[in-house]
Amino acid sequence: MQEKNYIRIAYFTGQPSSLDPFHGFDPDSYTLITACHDSLTYIGKDGEIKPLLATSWKRLSPTCFSFILREGVKFHNLEDFNAEAVVLTLQAQINPENKSPTGLGILSSIKEVEKVSEYEVNIYTHFPDSMLPYRMAIFSAIVPPQLLKEKGVDYFKDKPVGTGPFIFESMQKGKEIVLRANENYWGGKPKVFGLRFLCLPSQYWTEGIKQEKVDLMYGVQDLQIPLLRTEKNLYIQSQLSTFSHWFLLASKGPLLDKRVRLAMNLAIDNTMIARFHSHGNSIPQRSIATEGQFGYNPYLQIYQYDPEKALELLKEAGFEEGFTLKGIVADHSASLVQMIAAYLEDINITLEYEIIP
Repeated sequence: MQEKNYIRIAYFTGQPSSLDPFHGFDPDSYTLITACHDSLTYIGKDGEIKPLLATSWKRLSPTCFSFILREGVKFHNLEDFNAEAVVLTLQAQINPENKSPTGLGILSSIKEVEKVSEYEVNIYTHFPDSMLPYRMAIFSAIVPPQLLKEKGVDYFKDKPVGTGPFIFESMQKGKEIVLRANENYWGGKPKVFGLRFLCLPSQYWTEGIKQEKVDLMYGVQDLQIPLLRTEKNLYIQSQLSTFSHWFLLASKGPLLDKRVRLAMNLAIDNTMIARFHSHGNSIPQRSIATEGQFGYNPYLQIYQYDPEKALELLKEAGFEEGFTLKGIVADHSASLVQMIAAYLEDINITLEYEIIP
């Protein structure tokens, strides 16, 4: 195939950890997983659950959901999608021997998956789990049953096979991953011939665009945007994304006290950070869930910057002299954390962190 038939995308800065739904748990891996696979459900732009490989579902009991499956769907290897595929895939996910981070984490509420008929399954949980249809939207990418039985879960790490809109074609580790359109996709043929995902350090993305070695950049660094706007023949689109920065706090020490956590929120000027750190390309966050995600609440108030109140709360909690927090931070959030650390220093909280790729 000619090079021009593929859209060359600067998206990954390095090799994704895995291409299969059993071992891939990071955002980069999931980009490829969702291109090659379908889940039982998906979450629409309005944050509501929608049908995908499952056409409908209902709760039969506090610990059992029934899913009716879509008929006439084929896997990329031409196996039929059916109840057996769902049963074997989800059983493989929750099997401790496979050490799936998804199965041992997000899907750990699943106790058993039962085939009711060729296109119906029951999923039983260890406890009442009203979130199960939402978990299925992100973490239920289904693989071919016969191939799974013959090859096992490790086979899919470098050779994803699903029912999705794109078919895995080739991979040069650390360099590129190539997908081609699934012309027989049940949801309609993709509008492009193929995708060539480049594994390229982000500092080379802009030059790649200029030299016409890259067609599309996704997740452009904020500092690069003013430079790109000066280039002719480039189209730059900005829209509200679901990407957000937030801390996972350990439930121990000073952080056990609600007043301390509130003080940290009040000590950080989110509006100022959004304005200057991201060059106006972000907005203050109301909660972990962003607009369009499940759980988003537009009526929650954004924390207002109030360092004096923050100091009062720390004094009430017995931490007037402050304390030190230690943690890790992804490299793409490093500059943001530097700003946050400076704000926390003003209320005597020292933030020590290690930057990881």
